[in-house]
Amino acid sequence: MPKSGKLVTLNSDDTAASKNITLNKDATVANTQKTAANSKAKAKASPASTSAKLPIASYDDLSALQILDLLGALNKTELAKIKKYETANRSRQTILKKIAMLSDAAK
Repeated sequence: MPKSGKLVTLNSDDTAASKNITLNKDATVANTQKTAANSKAKAKASPASTSAKLPIASYDDLSALQILDLLGALNKTELAKIKKYETANRSRQTILKKIAMLSDAAK
């Protein structure tokens, strides 16, 4: 490493390598930003990404045990909404199994 105040001369190979590193870094940053933007767009576009329309109020704030206690009061259509949302988001198996059990019993 050169000491402070010393002039360092880069040959053409060093300059080309430096430009290549900069271009690779810029491409990586652009790809990361594009991926983040795509993820946000998918989350907004997905109807299962919001719990506001679910038949259980404050669904995202409830524990799995609290949700399990409430599922029995729902009809088949409401259970289907919960199943779709749960599958797209946290996919908790205890909730999905209870929904399957209740849906089978309602047939």
